[in-house]
Amino acid sequence: MNQEEIAAIQDSGERYIREKYWCLRHKAFLDEAGIPDSQLEAETDRLDALENAELQKYFSSTYRMQ
Repeated sequence: MNQEEIAAIQDSGERYIREKYWCLRHKAFLDEAGIPDSQLEAETDRLDALENAELQKYFSSTYRMQ
């Protein structure tokens, strides 16, 4: 997702999680000294997995409350 797509998300909780991980991926991309290119894909995959887990937890608790 890009920033425009994230900004269009109506659910504030989902939007917060997506923005958080977009920023973390962007920071990792810019951290050439700390994360070599050869490890960038693995770091991105790790962040994607964390984002998906957090979204699943958020949605399961949100829909359980309704």
